[in-house]
Amino acid sequence: MTVIITGTSSGLGRSLVHSFNKKGYETIGISRSKTPETDYICDFRSDDEITKTFKQVLLDIDKIDYLVLNAGILGEIKKAAKIDNADLLNVFQVNLFSNKKILDLVVNSSVELKRVIFISSGASIKAYDGWLSYCLTKGALNNLASCYAMENSGTHFLSLAPGVIQTKMQDVIVKNSEQKFSSILKFKNLYGKNPTPDIVANKIVDNLSTLSAIESGAYFDLRDIND
Repeated sequence: MTVIITGTSSGLGRSLVHSFNKKGYETIGISRSKTPETDYICDFRSDDEITKTFKQVLLDIDKIDYLVLNAGILGEIKKAAKIDNADLLNVFQVNLFSNKKILDLVVNSSVELKRVIFISSGASIKAYDGWLSYCLTKGALNNLASCYAMENSGTHFLSLAPGVIQTKMQDVIVKNSEQKFSSILKFKNLYGKNPTPDIVANKIVDNLSTLSAIESGAYFDLRDIND
């Protein structure tokens, strides 16, 4: 079975490649930089690069069992009124528009698409001080999943929040001041105690049947599955 994963150069994406491979899946990793887990290099800020990359990927397959849209960026942590539209657009391009572009290329091709997992966040349903870009784009991603689910009944869509993971994103977050941003203290208290990307990736892959049984287009928090 074939799995396509974006954002495989580090963090959860890289660990998902290993977890799927251990279960016997064939993975195709796509990321901005080359690593052993990455088969195709693609800058998700560029629609032209996405089109070129995925047209090449789709030449070699006739079915995608899982398309895991994991690539994403945090954006700058700033007060909402200090974020200009140009900065916001950059985060939307990576976190939302690139995923729509990828979906359209696959949906409009002859390749059978069985399941899509969007890597979302708790920030998609809860506002965080200083996180306007991330909250907006992840919230929109949830709605993207819902809309495509309504229009593509042959494909199962899920917007999956994996919980807080000990990744480079957490390194960036905790460098900020909790006096300036009320959201930061929570993450400083959790820092170093969060599950690793390997733990979270294994939990996702070990529970694929459970995730596939959730209503298509829904948002789901992985932490609701007890270990």
